[in-house]
Amino acid sequence: LGIQAWRHRRVHLEVDDDEPSINTMKVLREGFVVGITNPKTIIFFTAVIPQFVRPDAGPVTLQLLIFILVFEAIALMSDSAWGVLAATVLRNWVQSAQRLAIVVAIGSLMIVGLGLWLLGSAIAAMVA
Repeated sequence: LGIQAWRHRRVHLEVDDDEPSINTMKVLREGFVVGITNPKTIIFFTAVIPQFVRPDAGPVTLQLLIFILVFEAIALMSDSAWGVLAATVLRNWVQSAQRLAIVVAIGSLMIVGLGLWLLGSAIAAMVA
């Protein structure tokens, strides 16, 4: 993937000033589905959240629901902040095709580096 991205880093790098039409409900629905089917989220909810539930403090189901709603509210604010930051950077920094090519090149080199690191780890594990 990294080599392919590197080879095509200058292909179709036109900056479009027109804002695409975004169906907000579709984006929220897709994000919700991704969030609830994420294995990390499921493991977190089943391993961490129950430790904070006190059976003597009221209905356990209500406590779990409150913890999950608080977690989701914090996650929504955090993800929204990252989205606004990314949109701002995209709008203000990546205005030229040359800058966009640099971003793609850096990303592709990171993918190649990760692949080489994983290969080295696998070889080291086989040797050891």
